Amino acid sequence: SQQIVKFETAISSFTWSPDGKKIAFLAKEEEDQEEVAAKDKGFDAEIYEEQTKPTRIFVVDSDFETDDEPVKLETEGSASEISFSPDGSKIVAAFAPTAKIDDFYMYRRIRVIDAESGADAGLLVCVLRFAGLDSDLLDNLAHEVRHNHWIIAA
Repeated sequence: SQQIVKFETAISSFTWSPDGKKIAFLAKEEEDQEEVAAKDKGFDAEIYEEQTKPTRIFVVDSDFETDDEPVKLETEGSASEISFSPDGSKIVAAFAPTAKIDDFYMYRRIRVIDAESGADAGLLVCVLRFAGLDSDLLDNLAHEVRHNHWIIAA
């Protein structure tokens, strides 16, 4: 086995592009310098859901020969599920407005984004098939969607 990606925080999920050339993964961003300095001074109190960082989408080439750093896609919200489109040009992802647990369960929505930039691809994208997303999440996109069926974003 060979390590493909090295990242400073835990990777919670990943997916390969259909052509096998890219890997998209979910992870939190690193702590900023102010947070590290505060912890070094002894401020290490944890207040429930006050210091939660959103989960971000990162993309990296799967080429074993490269040392390229993962690229963070510029998106809004906290991502929880990801999958590439069949042609690899887009990523479908579930986003909550924040990393708070209530937002995860109550306000999570599916968005289609560009796999290179993270730009919103809009809702008039095309017909996509993404197996593996739970049926409750799919129900947020369309009233009649069932697990493992074609999703029509409209």
